[in-house]
Amino acid sequence: MFKETFEKVGRDSLHTRFKFSFYVTSEDASRQRRGAGSVPFQTGRPNLLRELVGLSAYGMHALISASGPPDLRETCHRLAIKCGVDYSDEAFQM
Repeated sequence: MFKETFEKVGRDSLHTRFKFSFYVTSEDASRQRRGAGSVPFQTGRPNLLRELVGLSAYGMHALISASGPPDLRETCHRLAIKCGVDYSDEAFQM
């Protein structure tokens, strides 16, 4: 749904002020990788502490926005508090 937006940001990272990462955790990720086009993603689960700890330098000027299962969103919320950054929680139902 947001493919064009993420492709544009991938080409111009807004002067390094914006970063996104996609992780696919399904067992059928190899098939999804072939159909992903130019939006990069990794398979497996992210190391959230390693991914997010660098945001602490930005304080409340940084935002962790999480969408996914409840345990992922809860972990991101705890890490946002630990890092002292802002947090946004999104839950989409299909």
